[in-house]
Amino acid sequence: MDFQHCVNFRKQLQSQKGSVTAEAAIGIVSITMVAVMLVQLLLVGVIYVQLLTVGSEASRIASASGQPQLRIQQALAYTHSVAANAHVSISTQGDEVQVRLESRPKLLALGWSPLIHADFTARLVDSLVGVGTTA
Repeated sequence: MDFQHCVNFRKQLQSQKGSVTAEAAIGIVSITMVAVMLVQLLLVGVIYVQLLTVGSEASRIASASGQPQLRIQQALAYTHSVAANAHVSISTQGDEVQVRLESRPKLLALGWSPLIHADFTARLVDSLVGVGTTA
């Protein structure tokens, strides 16, 4: 190798000095964005499980024995105390109670705001009285 070749090689290395730093910065930002999105996806799962739990309990309360309107009010009070950010609708149709919960959490990554909902149907306990009994 001659001296001039070594000098040219060294100049080429110096001209690419910051390229590794720039590539590392892009890689770190990409990994961070993926991590944030995964955490938010986990948060959506947690919110969905919470809606399932609250909806199940609300349908149990609303379908319990007693005055249906009072039970529905108690179920609404329960859902608002436990899942304050959820939109709740409870309706009756015949001898069934339908409970619908919806939540739209505001998440950070890319302005993502998914709609999460859970639906439940339960039979009124008062309509089941006498089922399976013989006179």
